[in-house]
Amino acid sequence: GGIGVWLVHRYGHSVLIPGSLADEILWALPDGVALVDAHGRIRRANPALLRLAARPREELEGLRLETLFEAPTPALGAPLEVTARLLRPLAASIRVGVGASTLHDRRGNELGRVVVLRDLREVDSMRERLVTAARMAAVGELAAGIAHEINNPIAFVRSNLSQLRGHWKTLRSELEGVEEKRALRDLVTDGDALIELIAAGVSRRVP
Repeated sequence: GGIGVWLVHRYGHSVLIPGSLADEILWALPDGVALVDAHGRIRRANPALLRLAARPREELEGLRLETLFEAPTPALGAPLEVTARLLRPLAASIRVGVGASTLHDRRGNELGRVVVLRDLREVDSMRERLVTAARMAAVGELAAGIAHEINNPIAFVRSNLSQLRGHWKTLRSELEGVEEKRALRDLVTDGDALIELIAAGVSRRVP
């Protein structure tokens, strides 16, 4: 009993927490978790971290934490999560969010750190999809604006072309009686064809 009281006083209550309960908590977490000692070596790693790092447990546990990341090593210990590239031996590195919390005993001595790694690939993929969707929306708005600017003058031409067609019909009826002016008759025929061709062209609106 005296030894138990001394252990609680010296190291805190953590020594009395059953190891199986700590393992169940670590194993249930979706993010990678590493228990790192005061010398920076990984002592425990949950299955999520093994999957992220693409390493077996016997290889991962015992490594220095900084060897998992591309240089520069993330500055751990800050209150905010930092980002880093996690190295994977047989696969491409991935971007992860890294947070850490220092463990102390009741006397304030540092026991190590709990380091949490969050997979950011899904976040990056969602960001890329949002950026692509925003770009497509911007292109659609630009295309609609261009179509509007094109259709406006076309509508103006169509309106005036209708009036021109009426004037041309009147002029043609006046020239039909001039039999000796064959050149004028040919010009009227060509004018009819041109007016109809222009009318057909401006009727094709920009979508």
